[in-house]
Amino acid sequence: MTSIIILLAALSTSVLNVPRANANPGLPVDDPGNVWSTHGPGVQSLLLKYYSTANAEFNDFVAGHLDLTDAAQPISNWGSYDNNPDFALSPLQGPTVPQPGVFGVYYNGASSVWASWGCNWGDGAGHFYLLDTPNPNSAANCGTNTRQAFAHLVNRVDFTSPSTLFPTGGVPVAELNSPSHLPSGTPLGTSPAGSSPTGTSSYTPNSGPSPNGLALGTQCTWDPLMVSQNTACYTATGTLNMAPSSCVGTGAGEIPASSELGCWASGNVGAYTITGSGTCTGTSGTYSQVCAQGNGFPQAGSPDFCAAAQHFMNAGVASSKDPVTCQLTNFNPTFLANIDSSWTNNGGTPYPNHHLRFMIRGVNPRFALGNGLMNELNNLFALRPGSGPVVDPRYGNINTLGFVFDDSPGNIDDWDMYTFGYGLLGPYAGEFWASLLSSSRSSVNGPCAGAADPNNLPGDPTFVCNLTLDGILAQQTQTTDSLAYKSFTLAAMNYYGQLAGDLPVFSPGLRIAALTSVGGLVNARGLGYNNPYTVLNAQPSAGYTPVCQGVVTSQCPSGIDYRFGGGDPTTLRYGQAGTPDTFNIFNANPFVPADLQLVNEIYDTLYSASPIDPTAVFCWMCDSTSQSLVNGNTVFHVELRQNLQWHDGQTVDNKDVCFSLLALRDFSQIGAGGALLSCTPTAASSTQMDITFHGQSLSTLLMFPSLLETPIIPRHVWECDVDGSGGYTNTGSSDCTNTQNLLGATPCPGACYSDYTNAGVNVPSYTKIQFSYDVVASPNNALIGSGPYMCKSGNVIGGGCTSSGSSLIPCCGNCNPVCGSALLTAVTSFHPGLSLTNTPSATASGSGWNVAYSYHVCNTGNTPLNVDVTDNVLGSIATGVNLQAGACNDYVKTTFLTTSTTNTATANGFDTSSTALVATTTATATFTATSTSAAGTVFVDQTSTTGVATSISGSTSSTAVSVTSTDTGSTQPVGTGQISIGLTPTQFFDVHVSGVTTGTANICVTNSAVSAGTILQYWDPTLNSGAGGWVNAANLTISGNQICGDFPVSALNGTPIALVKPTGPDNTSVVVNCNPSSLVVNQPTQCTATITDTSFPASQPTGTASFSLTPSAGGPSCTLTSGKCTVTLT
Repeated sequence: MTSIIILLAALSTSVLNVPRANANPGLPVDDPGNVWSTHGPGVQSLLLKYYSTANAEFNDFVAGHLDLTDAAQPISNWGSYDNNPDFALSPLQGPTVPQPGVFGVYYNGASSVWASWGCNWGDGAGHFYLLDTPNPNSAANCGTNTRQAFAHLVNRVDFTSPSTLFPTGGVPVAELNSPSHLPSGTPLGTSPAGSSPTGTSSYTPNSGPSPNGLALGTQCTWDPLMVSQNTACYTATGTLNMAPSSCVGTGAGEIPASSELGCWASGNVGAYTITGSGTCTGTSGTYSQVCAQGNGFPQAGSPDFCAAAQHFMNAGVASSKDPVTCQLTNFNPTFLANIDSSWTNNGGTPYPNHHLRFMIRGVNPRFALGNGLMNELNNLFALRPGSGPVVDPRYGNINTLGFVFDDSPGNIDDWDMYTFGYGLLGPYAGEFWASLLSSSRSSVNGPCAGAADPNNLPGDPTFVCNLTLDGILAQQTQTTDSLAYKSFTLAAMNYYGQLAGDLPVFSPGLRIAALTSVGGLVNARGLGYNNPYTVLNAQPSAGYTPVCQGVVTSQCPSGIDYRFGGGDPTTLRYGQAGTPDTFNIFNANPFVPADLQLVNEIYDTLYSASPIDPTAVFCWMCDSTSQSLVNGNTVFHVELRQNLQWHDGQTVDNKDVCFSLLALRDFSQIGAGGALLSCTPTAASSTQMDITFHGQSLSTLLMFPSLLETPIIPRHVWECDVDGSGGYTNTGSSDCTNTQNLLGATPCPGACYSDYTNAGVNVPSYTKIQFSYDVVASPNNALIGSGPYMCKSGNVIGGGCTSSGSSLIPCCGNCNPVCGSALLTAVTSFHPGLSLTNTPSATASGSGWNVAYSYHVCNTGNTPLNVDVTDNVLGSIATGVNLQAGACNDYVKTTFLTTSTTNTATANGFDTSSTALVATTTATATFTATSTSAAGTVFVDQTSTTGVATSISGSTSSTAVSVTSTDTGSTQPVGTGQISIGLTPTQFFDVHVSGVTTGTANICVTNSAVSAGTILQYWDPTLNSGAGGWVNAANLTISGNQICGDFPVSALNGTPIALVKPTGPDNTSVVVNCNPSSLVVNQPTQCTATITDTSFPASQPTGTASFSLTPSAGGPSCTLTSGKCTVTLT
């Protein structure tokens, strides 16, 4: 697919402007210069080179053998890459999956250890994570104060600095949403334009754009202590960033407090962060100190260390702190009595003390995060009687620490803190909060009021049970308005931030390298330069000349070649940091990039999304889309683009789409799962369908993990038991029944065999969905799609495009850094297509008929073809004819016939270089020999072959007659003129009557293009002084998909006939009669409106008629019955 007309879906949040231009290297995602286009590819070939490791890929990039890489660059490379003008390194951002989106620390709200310290996080009624907003410093709000203390002990900006966070750096965040998702978790120290929520969860649908993140000022005001102490974040006593009038974060309405935030150095401050974590200047133990960047863990006596101490004091754990170091003193008697005493939890597990049980993942950066926070807490409590630690760590992996997620009976109170990592699926990743943070999603075995999750591994393992938060999240998940979703999500961010419910710290860093000589680089959110739009838009840069061009110079002593393609402007070289497991779409792993980065270029998806704003979604394979609610479920009404083709020249239709969605739902890792209920092609249409998803919410409405990411695959390649014409020849074979049996264990609705039969398709081949089925190897050659690149090798389409000739790309480790490669061909440089018509005409001759067949063949593709035309009755028509793109040829062959005959002509197009068969089409015509009756009538039914039936009356009696007809397709016949304004042709036919020239022919056409409002016309070349014109058939009738009309027999001498439809509303006339005709005050007057359809064909007007009484606006209305209705005016 090479050029897409973007029709923004009704579910988008903004109108997309898609210019054809190039993104500039180094631009942030939201920079106006970071533009993208749906036009492409910009090169003839895509060479994917596979490596054993990311380092092997990077080394080959530096050696000048790649244009684009796919793996995040380590911090160790940033300096040298940024200083090399021939390298373009994307700005730092947080990635999407497969890496986790957010890392941090969360807590067990149901732990009894908190109460043993003198702070019960619950209210005794099953609610935890409370916020006592009237008095935020009260002991009743001790849980929030405890968590706010934890938050001050991790400086997120410093911890994620390149000098601290290895290997790929990171982006500091304040919420459970990474910057790559919308609304984004705002990186600390930055603030988007616009206004931020104040915690209210109200929003008027379609009232305007919503901000994409929380303002920094909002984050700062989460902490009442920072507000009351006038800390640097709140009063801007930190380093000024720029002149106050242009500071980030000072926009109108952005600060939900009475004083202005002011200006600060970007990255110095943020949520629960007053200043840096390094060496401080000023008086120790005060909030006015200014501290340098450190390792992410504040020093004793620094402002944030002191703020943590104050929060523990507010929580009632201690009553004072050292005036210099801020270490806690005068501890709560409950804390002192319990901290070192043994106990046994309700599951029977003994513990030697009431220290915090901190579960720390044993790999960096979570290992460093957990140890750093543990050391801070131990230092804060170092002055307690008896001294010693207050945190007991346990290190492990997901298997050894998995009990954190286990809330089966007796396993609730077995941990207190955990270093988490969440993988976030988008674009609306925040919707998972409802399953993570809602009371109902906590375990029924725990203490939460409203707990309803019966699973031992519940959605809410931290027992966040807060009624206010439940209400906001309920609104967030129930809305079907994307702007309202953003508003509710921001409100939840704001409220949960005040609770300090978790301690999100960072999103992993992502910087992707490419050559500066690559034009068209697109910096996609969460992906950097490694995204399909870069591959689609990439081409040699017209505005940059590399310093190094393969020749040793004083500026380039290495002599490395950093030109696009290594000097070959036709090929983009794309590095892959790993080898694929398979290219079989049914077995591809969505978390193995090498599995999908090739097949994503082979297959199209039904929808696509902006790389800048993933919530802005538009039709990719479709012309139009809308949605509605049916029985509580969301139904997408989709119409495909016209003339879509698979790489092998066959047509893409609605059954292909339904087959793809159903088959990949049931038999792959990348489908829609149970959310997709059905896909139903529209009867008598090859492009329209209804796709139904379970339920109604924003994610259900969009369903973009399904519609965006599910490839559309050709059913003529993947279905079981399909013959050449698409029919089912042996549906009971094991290849079908074995696949059907796999559905047996899956409950309905969803994943039922009836879903396939209702869609008019079959299940996929059992043989082909196996991992062992190699789509690239011969003779399978099954890697066929409709995407921008094709797998083409010599005279083979769909296979042989890898260096190994198969999906297996072996790698020998250190013996060669390049494991293998795949070479894809741009569809723009090879998009074959043919059209063919076969039009017969007959002349009586002796005992039979001389029938002349006219063949019109056109090259509808964009590549030259050598074309053969054959006729199953007449044999060869033309052989080896070279047709350039857009060219047409005509051929005539005559034969003598005495009986009715149906001819099928076939045009085959062959690649001029490889001689491979790359395009084919057929055209069928029917000749019928008969005679009129004594009454001058005859009936010829050719519906089964061409869709045409002809009934002649009033003609010459007892005369030999022949009737030929052909369906010439949707292309207007040569020699005919413009269809009337306001009418659109949908299908053309040709009818030729020989032997008689008088009488009337009633012609009936049965075709899927027929519907209410369709008109039947014929071309009369004698009209308009010989210029010709289209004439409406007389006495039109429509029944289902059949339309009939009367034609003069004299006109049927090879006459083109057209099915046309009105393109707009019908014209009408309106007559109003009132009795009495004049209005008199307080006297009733009856007025009747009569509305008549003056268009052809006419239909009965329906709807309402409204009466306006001037000068007053508005008036009564009535409902039309038989085109009339009456109102009474007084």
